[in-house]
Amino acid sequence: MLKPRKKITRKEIKKDPVLERVANTYSFIQDKQKILVQIGIGIAIGFILFNIWNNHAQKKDEESSYIFTKALVAWQTGDVDNAQFHFESLVDEFGDTDNGKIVRYWLGLISYNTGDSESSAEYLKQFVKFGKTDILLPNAYRLLANLSINNEDNEKAHTYFKKAIKYSMGEIEEMNHKLNLAEFYLIQERVEEAKALILPILDTKDISSSLKTRAEELSGKLEL
Repeated sequence: MLKPRKKITRKEIKKDPVLERVANTYSFIQDKQKILVQIGIGIAIGFILFNIWNNHAQKKDEESSYIFTKALVAWQTGDVDNAQFHFESLVDEFGDTDNGKIVRYWLGLISYNTGDSESSAEYLKQFVKFGKTDILLPNAYRLLANLSINNEDNEKAHTYFKKAIKYSMGEIEEMNHKLNLAEFYLIQERVEEAKALILPILDTKDISSSLKTRAEELSGKLEL
């Protein structure tokens, strides 16, 4: 005949460390169940909100890319007014996206070409402040350097010319910007500094004829 199962009392559980840990864990879960459920719900809500935000951000990127493409097509076909309209729309509607930040370069360039120095400088400063390495970055600094010269701020111009060199995307572009800086030095009669930039370029083999011609022209001014 089977003996009746012995009931385990709380006192006996305490004598067994393993059973005691199980009992304590169960008690903790019972006590904290509401908190644990709330944490789980919070995580679920956070995940849902992240997905909504991610989908919204993706939609904004797609819409801004579409407008950016239209603006660039207009720019390339010579329709500057229409390009400017789309560029400005990007800044107004999607200014916090990558496209909305990059487009400030184009607005700065348009303003530069139309002689609106104040707007050009503002847009270009916003673009370089974006801080993302971009093929447009060196030319943005060159334009800012030219604007600084027009404002007779040679110290800023010098800084911008050097940054144009720093962020150049290749050797040819770097040499072009070095010649820009050399020309700036010559205007200021800083001949030795100009020479240090020009002569190494003249000694470089296999450079384009236009680059070599420009270096030779600036070299001729060293002797004046």
